[in-house]
Amino acid sequence: MEKAPEAFRTISEVADELDVPQHVLRFWETRFSQIRPMKRGGGRRYYRPDDVDLLRGIRHLLYGEGYTIRGVQRILREHGPRFVQAVWQEGAPQPPVGRGTEESPEGERGRFGLWPAMGAQEPEDGGGEDDESSGSDDQVPHMRLGPPPKAAAPPDLKESFNWGADVPDDHPYVKAGYRGYGKNTVPPVPGFKDQMDEYAGAMRKLGDLLLELVARSLDLPDGWFKPFFQSNGGKLRMIKYPPQPQSAQFNQLGAGAHTDWGAVTILAQDEIGGLEVRNVAGEWIQARPIAGAFVINIGDLMARWTNGLYNSNLHRVRNNDTARDRYSIPFFYDADPTGVIEAIPTCVSPDNPVQYPTCSANEHIADMFQRSYGYRPGQAKAS
Repeated sequence: MEKAPEAFRTISEVADELDVPQHVLRFWETRFSQIRPMKRGGGRRYYRPDDVDLLRGIRHLLYGEGYTIRGVQRILREHGPRFVQAVWQEGAPQPPVGRGTEESPEGERGRFGLWPAMGAQEPEDGGGEDDESSGSDDQVPHMRLGPPPKAAAPPDLKESFNWGADVPDDHPYVKAGYRGYGKNTVPPVPGFKDQMDEYAGAMRKLGDLLLELVARSLDLPDGWFKPFFQSNGGKLRMIKYPPQPQSAQFNQLGAGAHTDWGAVTILAQDEIGGLEVRNVAGEWIQARPIAGAFVINIGDLMARWTNGLYNSNLHRVRNNDTARDRYSIPFFYDADPTGVIEAIPTCVSPDNPVQYPTCSANEHIADMFQRSYGYRPGQAKAS
């Protein structure tokens, strides 16, 4: 039975209604003192209608308008909770911007444009790092499995070459139409295929070690994830980012802000730099290159698996070098498409009930694809 609009709501009901994980709602309480749900024994939260509207407004400013947490805090101070409770509604007044450096879009909406920015180009086969997961099928905004309403965005400024699991045409995954499986296109370069296969194999071994560490951190046996990674899957992407041109459109980057869709991403990057990661405080920090080191990302599939305990990190790329191209090689380690993904038992508790429905790994990827592009893999794109 649907609740009346004036009824109080639990945190799980609000999380479903706003499509925001429960842990994010709790985190917002620590950053916005105006969020004051009623609390009962055991810390159980009950949200009044005004509380829900305030959360809607905060979500709209963070996810829809690209403000940082600091920016929303300023709006609450200067305009009050009532303003934010209504700001998400169609035709409602919006906060002014541009009154000085601190309050400009660059100060409170991110240095490189409104967040989240997503490349509007056609999707490519494979998962994404920036597409370090990227301008392909892995661009998903932060702290949710699926994007907010998608605004038009210019295409990413990069070139890429994808390398998936090389299997014959009669392989069951190829016949089923799963993305990332089939015959790779091999350029006429001596030794190219052997080097790509060797590197992909090394990344799978490293990915298995990383998953063992994740399992151990969740009080699981070291090999708990191994049955889900049996198909020698995973995708390599070699990416070239030209210098950021002065003629770039507003909000056009090497790779717009996004998260990765799979389990873990292993990124090799050159010395140029340009990768930025958004922390839990809403601040963009540089992931500066370290010689001989990889950058490791958690993807949205792991967020689903861990019931929101571990979350994919929002990141973006801009080549700030004015004369040199930037190169990176992400490896997206995704679970076998037929693997059943459900909340890990050690990640479920009375305070953190199951947040995501059970699905296959392929269904998860297809859902992410559809939420980003408006149609599912294998379907005709709507005109």
